Amino acid sequence: MLGVMGMLGRAETSLAMSLILEDILIFPWIIQLRGCRDRGMEKYFFQEKTKQIELKKVLDSWRHTPYRHWSGVKQRGCDCIHFELGVLNEYEFGPFTMPRYCRDWHLHNTEELLLTEFKKQFVDKGLAEQVSLSTPENGDLLFFKYGKAVSHVAIYFDKCLYQSIDQIGVEAINWMDRMWHKRKRFNYRLLACR
Repeated sequence: MLGVMGMLGRAETSLAMSLILEDILIFPWIIQLRGCRDRGMEKYFFQEKTKQIELKKVLDSWRHTPYRHWSGVKQRGCDCIHFELGVLNEYEFGPFTMPRYCRDWHLHNTEELLLTEFKKQFVDKGLAEQVSLSTPENGDLLFFKYGKAVSHVAIYFDKCLYQSIDQIGVEAINWMDRMWHKRKRFNYRLLACR
């Protein structure tokens, strides 16, 4: 683009720059996504094999972290939400936060605290998009209804769900596990361009 602009005259360059700036100010997500495709980049963050290998190492580094409500410290303690945020923060998707929640909030009300906060911090900012539940890919974030609301999240990798479960901690279980399979509600995939 800069090479083409070098061939333009001063007035044409100024017009081109103002159009570019207008696009960036008004429609930054269009430029961002167009730019990724123009540069041959993948649309999804964990689509490249090298990033999947790295993700597997990160997920395994969290395994055996004990369950601790409202915590997110690798090998010290985390709950499902802070496990997911901790992994994503390692990829500089954060820092993201969650409003304080009691241990059993999902059993007593239907407030979609987790889903609402995720959409606000990821989907609305163009960092993730909802995809089909039936065809998860490595790195997808799967959300589950447990109790009266969507209250659990896991990271999909090679037909496993990496998640932090009360009394177990961070483990990988088969993604078709009966207890979790029937509770699946949403699947979100992280976007490469951010």
